[in-house]
Amino acid sequence: MGDGVDYGQEEAYESSSLELEMDIEEMCRLYKAAREAKTGSTVLCPTCKKAHRKTTYHKVFDSTRCKDRYWNLTDEGRRERARNYS
Repeated sequence: MGDGVDYGQEEAYESSSLELEMDIEEMCRLYKAAREAKTGSTVLCPTCKKAHRKTTYHKVFDSTRCKDRYWNLTDEGRRERARNYS
């Protein structure tokens, strides 16, 4: 009662954390599939799931913004720094 903890907010954080982990797993799965795909094939961007043609062997993302978002979410060190920053 008087402990100052908002349990509703804590549950929302745990729920969003679980959703984030599921999203990250899906992103990693799509990243691996796009990396393994042959040049010239159509792949899904791991971040936005937009289909695009893989024009070079290392093209995985459809934009720099998606690439940055992917690495910021999947790298635990980057996520921790972002949590500490806000």
